[in-house]
Amino acid sequence: MVNELENSNDKLSIFADKDKLNNCSELSYSDLVGLVRDFLTDEQKVQLFKFEHFTNTSSHVKSRIILSISDSTAKLKLITNDEIMSGVDGYNALEIVQSLDESDKVQILKNVAFLEKYEIRDYEIEKIILSLGDEAKTKLVLDTELMQNQFNLEKYAIRKNCSKQ
Repeated sequence: MVNELENSNDKLSIFADKDKLNNCSELSYSDLVGLVRDFLTDEQKVQLFKFEHFTNTSSHVKSRIILSISDSTAKLKLITNDEIMSGVDGYNALEIVQSLDESDKVQILKNVAFLEKYEIRDYEIEKIILSLGDEAKTKLVLDTELMQNQFNLEKYAIRKNCSKQ
């Protein structure tokens, strides 16, 4: 399969062919993710999820493909798409969130439905907040309604986050 990918001008079509993938008995999930990572552009990786065999694959494979995308905005669009994220667990969703750019992390932090759906806990939210730059962190931390009502973070945690700047 590697030779075929190296010689192809339409690498996406190789991944689109479910039968071809199924006929590669030596191809593990890890190998598949490696080939996707090595041979497809970010745009092509996003397009993979138009194919049913990629939207229905395991949580681990989906998350590894999404993590291999360098464009944070593309990742954000994928992880907020319920059809694509179907079956993805909270651990993998959190791992993807942690890989996002700062502005995209802020969007996820303000998306309470996403946080609840993937059961992202308060201490994980704190870790995401702490990973932000000073300006973004300050804006979030000073939004006391968001911090107390939606994140259920105690005033102590809010002050702790402020003091870590």
